[in-house]
Amino acid sequence: MITVLLSGGIDSFVAAFLLLKAKVRITALHFVIDDKDLSIKIDKSKETEYLCKKLDIPLEIIDVTKEFRTQVIDDFVTGYKTGKTPNPCIVCNKAIKFGCLRKFTEGEIATGHYVNLKKDKNHAIIRKHKDHSHDQAYFLYRIPYDILKKTIFPLSDMSKNEVIELGRLLDYSQPISSSTYHGSTDLCFTSNDKLYQFLGQFIPNKVGDIRDIVDNKVVGEHDGLWKYTIGQRKGIGIGGTGPYFVVKKDHNSNTLWVSNQLLSQNLLTSNISIRDINILHPDYLNQSKFEALMQHRYQSAHAPATIEISGKTATVTAKSNIKAPTPGQSAVFYTKQGDLIGGGIITMDKFH
Repeated sequence: MITVLLSGGIDSFVAAFLLLKAKVRITALHFVIDDKDLSIKIDKSKETEYLCKKLDIPLEIIDVTKEFRTQVIDDFVTGYKTGKTPNPCIVCNKAIKFGCLRKFTEGEIATGHYVNLKKDKNHAIIRKHKDHSHDQAYFLYRIPYDILKKTIFPLSDMSKNEVIELGRLLDYSQPISSSTYHGSTDLCFTSNDKLYQFLGQFIPNKVGDIRDIVDNKVVGEHDGLWKYTIGQRKGIGIGGTGPYFVVKKDHNSNTLWVSNQLLSQNLLTSNISIRDINILHPDYLNQSKFEALMQHRYQSAHAPATIEISGKTATVTAKSNIKAPTPGQSAVFYTKQGDLIGGGIITMDKFH
């Protein structure tokens, strides 16, 4: 019996169908979140119930509101409070989608993620998906290895377009929106245009100067460093000889430093420090230094780099400068073949 995590979306629906087609016995879990204090409601139980009836499989609906609040939201807010730009999807995969799923079954599990998984009796290795524009390996580097060994990714050989086409043939009845095709850029618990309103429940505004890092002149005023991300261009709120880019956040003086030079040396670096290292690839578990391709944000280009690990921290030295690696985001490592090695959270303080 395989437990499938169903979101109510087309990807997990097709994943469940493929398992049934392969004559596998499955049961489904659907997680709901209803945090009334924060006005967060993530619940597709009605849609999921309908899909499970269509597939004729049992379904259990689990409320994970408490876990989501303490492990995803609290981490997200703490990151912004301390000047970071966290990636809650990575935390959610580890703590909720896979972590909570493991609490309800010791057997094999399956999800609708777009990755490949190479398996034998002793090893499990994630490889980037053939549909590069929808590959999700970057978000899965923090999954515990013991869970990965019991995980199945049925969509490993299908592109997004193929999944959508099969879903239509199976009479998938939910709306197929633009975000279904291209991937939503919004967080699941708030939209991008309401992010500051959401975080404002936890973090007070604090007015400070915006200065040009080249000539030290004041070019504007901000009302909270936490509202800005390294490399950000839009929404800074200053004119002049721009566009300007955020290049540094000085929390001691509450100053936001900007530059109107996209490739300013203040935005470039070849050295990154990271914490909370998690190595998934079995061939690299005991290596303290290795060469890899490094990705410093989702869908960024891969940069050849040397990784030196010391305990749960590491130093990453790229072969050439990379633009605006952002504290709080993740640096993830791959082999030349696209196998996921592992990764960690960027902590380097050049921009702080």
